[in-house]
Amino acid sequence: MSTSFPLPLECLQLILRQFRARGEVWTLVRILQVNKYLCSATLPFLYNDPLLLARYRVSRDPAKQLAALLKVIKVLLLSIPEGNVSPLLRAAYFQDLTDSETLPPSSFPYYAFVTKIDFQLKFPLYQRIFHGADPNLTDYLNRYGHTSRYLSEEIFIGHKYGTSEIVTQAATLELHRDMTRALCENAERVKALAIPISDVTRYLSMVQRFKVLSSITFELDRIIIPFGNLDREATPEEQKFMEKQRKERCQHLEEMISFVREHQRCHPNVLKSALCRKGKLTDLDCPEEYQFRLAQYLPPIYKPRSLTNRNWAQFIANVHDTDLSFVTAIHPLPGSSREIFMERLLAAGPFLHRCRSLESFEIHSLGDDSFQWAVDERNQYNADIAAGRLPQRPLVPLRNFIVKYDHPSKGRQINDVVFAFNDTLRCISIESYWTQDFDLHSEDDDELSTFRMGDNDVIWDLPRLSSLSVEINELHLYIHPDVLSRCPSLVNVILSDARRQEYILNEVVYWKPAELSGLKTLELVGSPAIPFHPDTLKSTRKLLRLKLGTRLDTGNAFIPPPEDFIYVETGKPSDIELDDPSSATVSTISRPIWTWDWDLPCLTELCLNAEFGYRFQFRMLANTPSLTYMTINIKSWSGQHKRTVQLADLQKPGSAHPLQGPPDGLAPIRGAQEVGGDVGMEADLEGTLQQPKYIHLPALKNLSLIGRWTLSGQVLVTIFSKMAPNLTQANMNGCDGFSLAEWVDATSSHLHDLKTSSATITTADRIKLAEVGLIPASSLPYSIDYYFLVKRPKGRVSEVPAAYLLPRQV
Repeated sequence: MSTSFPLPLECLQLILRQFRARGEVWTLVRILQVNKYLCSATLPFLYNDPLLLARYRVSRDPAKQLAALLKVIKVLLLSIPEGNVSPLLRAAYFQDLTDSETLPPSSFPYYAFVTKIDFQLKFPLYQRIFHGADPNLTDYLNRYGHTSRYLSEEIFIGHKYGTSEIVTQAATLELHRDMTRALCENAERVKALAIPISDVTRYLSMVQRFKVLSSITFELDRIIIPFGNLDREATPEEQKFMEKQRKERCQHLEEMISFVREHQRCHPNVLKSALCRKGKLTDLDCPEEYQFRLAQYLPPIYKPRSLTNRNWAQFIANVHDTDLSFVTAIHPLPGSSREIFMERLLAAGPFLHRCRSLESFEIHSLGDDSFQWAVDERNQYNADIAAGRLPQRPLVPLRNFIVKYDHPSKGRQINDVVFAFNDTLRCISIESYWTQDFDLHSEDDDELSTFRMGDNDVIWDLPRLSSLSVEINELHLYIHPDVLSRCPSLVNVILSDARRQEYILNEVVYWKPAELSGLKTLELVGSPAIPFHPDTLKSTRKLLRLKLGTRLDTGNAFIPPPEDFIYVETGKPSDIELDDPSSATVSTISRPIWTWDWDLPCLTELCLNAEFGYRFQFRMLANTPSLTYMTINIKSWSGQHKRTVQLADLQKPGSAHPLQGPPDGLAPIRGAQEVGGDVGMEADLEGTLQQPKYIHLPALKNLSLIGRWTLSGQVLVTIFSKMAPNLTQANMNGCDGFSLAEWVDATSSHLHDLKTSSATITTADRIKLAEVGLIPASSLPYSIDYYFLVKRPKGRVSEVPAAYLLPRQV
């Protein structure tokens, strides 16, 4: 760059500001070396925020960042007039100097460029000096009485932490206070400042010097109660000590208010932001009373881009005077103070209609009618378009709608949002919870216990929606049959409620099949699972996770009577013998046919229970080569639901024995009643007929068949050797048809990387544990029913023996 015609300072500063914004610290360092003009212009951008400088100066490794920050701190301390560097700072950061030596002179006042002072106690700036540091620091603390003072100020020695930790934490806090105060020698240029609240008294006399201070943060830096709860009742002395600490905290909070109030008096409207945050060494938030008192002395937020924890209090104090036209995101209210904040926010009146740029809404529900304004705007917009008029103003471009309900709702708000923002919505996420008594299973008024998504008046037509997650655990979740079919861009779908009621198959109104070519996650639990149309899976080749059932855990679930399913498949009444013949109530049933032949090459996780687990067919696995996790649970309330797995079920479609027809849809159910004959015949045929081709799942690591499954020993061998030879976990609790010896032999001979296996065994088998080579894993109570093999199986890969969990049969 020419020194005769230098770049105008304003242009140069604009360039340097861009380098700084992108974190290109090394670029700024190189510019320093060009000439004095560039050096003088660049230094303010390097040293205005020491913490940020250190983070970008080296790699992202925190240890290297810390080492760089320590170097920066030393440079700054050397440039400060020596009288402002406390003896403790000297002892900590210049340990090679004696008490009588002066600090080396600095060639340049680097501290004068610092405009932001916030070292954040959570950043391990100070603790580092206590690990591997010169012993002179410890000697200094002992020699000048710091150690004894620290210990005298802590009455809970030995509770959760010891003497050395108390000294380290106390010295850390003092270093933090001294470091911040030393850099405030440049108070006239400081724009952003974080003050340890225990040291706020020192700053009250400096208020007038902070002429350009626009942001201040008060950090709660001291613990006023011991870590955790005392395991005993506090002594009178300890209670007196804690009460003294609380009074000191209240005094500091009042001084915090005084600082802000006085600054506004001396420099009106210069201070734009004031916060009180929780520090690393305290588990208490700033009381809401003080947060709102701080906000009262601040001007309205200037054209905020978002509403967050940092500005909610200030916004609530000036709701009507804040320009919200540039707000793009609304984030959750502070968790510990949410109820108080929400009460004040609702009392201030509606404000969402003023957020004309809103794209993301993530907050607790503001009421079922909080988006009525958006509905009115959409109606007016549609009327203008229909009449050929130019709309009065554009619609709000809401993309993300993320809401939590802490009160019962029928779903009006979500339907209003869908209607008003159907052109732009991309993400919908809803959760509900509340502690008030609410009769989930009320039969008097079903409408009161139903959360409705879509109806005949509100059609869900969301062409851009990619994520739909609704978890209504306290209500029944009703979803209009057209919803999924009108959201063609869905990638993730999670719909669940807590429904546990019985239902009748021929009364179910099923959803329309949907074309979801981009779908990757489908989880339907409870009411949403029951009307799901299986033909939707014909278009989901990218599906990764599939979960269908009426409950989240592995417990018992309601499953319609077995004869209902047989009638659906064949159109003929059932001729199987049931445990409870009186349960046959089916007349005419019409429901979609589950073909189980979908092409799902990317599927990695499959979880089915209730009706869907009972109807599962193994032929589905022929088209899921990437499957790694699989759980099929058929445990039912009635206990009638049984399945038998035959060798033919494990074969690839079209590869049955020449003398054996392919298994029909009733084989798994009828086989449960005919254990013995078919299985034995199958075993005889296996040796004489052509070897069939079995389904192969090389990626499957976790297999669970839960409930009344019947599997012969030969079927076990086929599963572990042919279908899923790379299993690390095998769980068949509740299954029968095989002996303990067959289970141990099949798993140990074919699953060479097995980590854990679980199977229910009979009392007769339990006395044969030693005969099959199993010994107890431990005598500890929590290890009961866990066993290891005495001998290492041939071909085993892992050195760690597989654990066998063998719970007793109930």
